[in-house]
Amino acid sequence: ELADAGCRPGPIQTVSFYLDTIMSSAGVINFTDYTISFGTTSQATFTANNGWLPVTQRYSADTLVLTNSTKGWITHNLQSAFQWNGTDNVVVQITRSIDPAITQGAKTRYTAARNNKVIYKNDDNSDLVSFTGNGSRSANRPDVLFGFVGYGCEGPARPIYVTVTGTP
Repeated sequence: ELADAGCRPGPIQTVSFYLDTIMSSAGVINFTDYTISFGTTSQATFTANNGWLPVTQRYSADTLVLTNSTKGWITHNLQSAFQWNGTDNVVVQITRSIDPAITQGAKTRYTAARNNKVIYKNDDNSDLVSFTGNGSRSANRPDVLFGFVGYGCEGPARPIYVTVTGTP
């Protein structure tokens, strides 16, 4: 889909998600141990609930604070660029911890796809680095913007939707 949108192979330096709603009554969410990892796959969809794919961490933050005043596009500057090869689908995996007393988190905007483009897992007792076991598949793909530097897309801007693993 990136190639169809006019993107060329090159380094991805940023990734952005659209924060739509803070679902905490306090209007603030503190995620700790927040990481974003990237990988690629030739798969177009997830066909199994345990279809975790290999990824490499590109961003980490001890704490990510989201509030009602930070709604909109939240951009993360990757600490090391991800080199997209121009043909494979991009896999984005988000891991984070949240205070167990908070029963709801943050909601990002998404677009419904025709088939399962997302696999996610919520687990209070899991190692955040290596996903194992069963997750859940979804056709609701988070709206994501990639920032290509020095390469990337030519022509008019339009949304690009990618496969994301984990929940933002």
